[in-house]
Amino acid sequence: MMDATPLFPVPYHPGNYQYRRDWKGKSKHLTRTQRPVKYYFIDFGYARRYPQGDKNPLEIPTMGGDKTLPELKTRAPCNPFKGDIYCLGNLIREEFIQKALGFEYMNDLVADMVRDEPSMRPSIDEVVTRFDTIRVGLGSSALRSRFVKRDDSSFFGFFPLLLSLLEENHICSDAKSCSAYAGLLNFLVIGVCGDFPVVYVIS
Repeated sequence: MMDATPLFPVPYHPGNYQYRRDWKGKSKHLTRTQRPVKYYFIDFGYARRYPQGDKNPLEIPTMGGDKTLPELKTRAPCNPFKGDIYCLGNLIREEFIQKALGFEYMNDLVADMVRDEPSMRPSIDEVVTRFDTIRVGLGSSALRSRFVKRDDSSFFGFFPLLLSLLEENHICSDAKSCSAYAGLLNFLVIGVCGDFPVVYVIS
C-alpha cells in the first residue's frame, strides 16, 4: 500500500482522489520523483511469528493468495521463509516481468527465487544483496523509465527502452548525453504520418 499524502499539496478527497477534499476543484499532484512516498506491507492475516534467530522453522504451508507455491502439493512441514521467497519472486515475475517491458535484468534473480525445490531458493539476505548489485548496475534512464505494459499500444514506451539500451552499451553515459541522444533520435528516427507514428530503420 502506498501513502500518497506527500504527492498532494492540497489533500484529496478519500472518495475521489481527482478532487480536493473540500470539493473546491480538482486536486493537483506531484510525481513520486519530486516527492518520494512510503510503501507499506499490509494484510498479515496468515502471518506467523518466530523467535529471533530461528531461520529454519517447520510449518505446514498455508493456502494463501499464491496457489502456485510448490509446497502446497505435498502439504508436508516446510520452511515458511522459503515459501515467502517464492511468493515474492512469483509476484515480480507475474506483475512486472510478464506484464511489462524493461524488467529483464530481474530474470536471473527471480528464476532462482521461484525454484520448485525450496532449499535451492536464496535467503532474503541473499535476495537483498543481489538486488542491490543489480540496482547499482542500472543506468538512470532504466531506473526512471515509465512503466510500459507489453500490450500497451502507446508508441511513447519506445524511448525509455531505447535510451536504456544506449546507456547499457555505454553510448550515452549520463543524463546530459542521454537527453541529447533523445533529441537526436526524435529528429532522425521518428516520422509522423497523419495520426500514425512511422519508424524508419537507420543502418
